[in-house]
Amino acid sequence: MAAQDLPNHKAWGDVTVDLLKRLEVNVDFNAVDWGTVVARRAQKNLPGRGGWQMYHTALGGVDCSTPTYTFLRGDGSIAVNGWAKSLAVETEIAAWFDATALDEEKSAARRLNRAALDDVIYAPLGWYLQNRAWRKSLTGITPGPLPFFWGVSKTV
Repeated sequence: MAAQDLPNHKAWGDVTVDLLKRLEVNVDFNAVDWGTVVARRAQKNLPGRGGWQMYHTALGGVDCSTPTYTFLRGDGSIAVNGWAKSLAVETEIAAWFDATALDEEKSAARRLNRAALDDVIYAPLGWYLQNRAWRKSLTGITPGPLPFFWGVSKTV
């Protein structure tokens, strides 16, 4: 599935379907709107019965800064990553939470990254920057991964 009403998602979907076809993978590409993607990704059915096997989405980098973010979980309860199950991932997430020193956290995070890649919880494709423009009359804009609106003022 790929959302056609979001330019990045459309491009990612077009590139992915082209690559899969060149790899001779049987593809049933569904070019839909984002609302349909969100509704359909909640379905556990087989693809021919309303379910899915692959879709594109994007996350803010800050969303991925700890092992607690949704896409990484491997307990089988999360629709957005296809109800992925991985005891190794969940074990390392617990180790990260239980760590009492920075070195233990780092070690658990390294093992977690390895487990997540080995079990293919999800496949990060890279990163991109979102450009933003603000009126000259706005001051106090704080740079960051998201638009932060506290401390913003409008001058006359």
